[in-house]
Amino acid sequence: MTVTLTGATVVESLDPVSVAVGPLAVEQGRIARVNDAEAPPPAGAETIELARCTLLPGLIDAHSHVGVSFPQPTASHGAEPILPGTAAHFLAAELRETLRMGITTMRDVGSYGDLVVEARQAMRYGAFAGPRLLTCGRIVSPTSPGGRFFAGMYREADG
Repeated sequence: MTVTLTGATVVESLDPVSVAVGPLAVEQGRIARVNDAEAPPPAGAETIELARCTLLPGLIDAHSHVGVSFPQPTASHGAEPILPGTAAHFLAAELRETLRMGITTMRDVGSYGDLVVEARQAMRYGAFAGPRLLTCGRIVSPTSPGGRFFAGMYREADG
C-alpha cells in the first residue's frame, strides 16, 4: 500500500535552513520519494494531510546496550518457570517499540549472550519489524574486576 504525506515540512539534512515542503511517498512502510511533485500518487494511494507538522529522518542510538533495559520476566509465586525462549519475545517487543519511537538504527556496544544477534537475524528474515542493529556481541576486555559485575557481557583477554 502506498501512502502520500502532504503539507509537512521535511527535514532533509543537518542544516536547519535546508528544509523542504512537498509530498512524501511511503511504500510498504519505507520512504520511496520525497518532494516529487511531478509524480502523481499511484491509483488507490491514501493521502494524509500533515499541515504544521515536521517530518524528521530516522534517529540513531549510537551507544546502546540492547536488551539490558527491557524488563526481564519473573515468575509469580506458584506459576510455571519462565522458559528460556521467553526473553526473546520481550526483546522483540522492545525493538518494535524503539522503531515506533523513531529510532531506526541502534549500535549495540555490548550485550548479554547472543540474544541481540539472534534478534537481528530474525528481523532480517522478516519475523518482526525493528531498527537496524549494528551489534558487537560481547565486549572484549582485559582481565579486571569490572567484567565480573556484568557476567556474560564481557570476554576477558590479556596479552
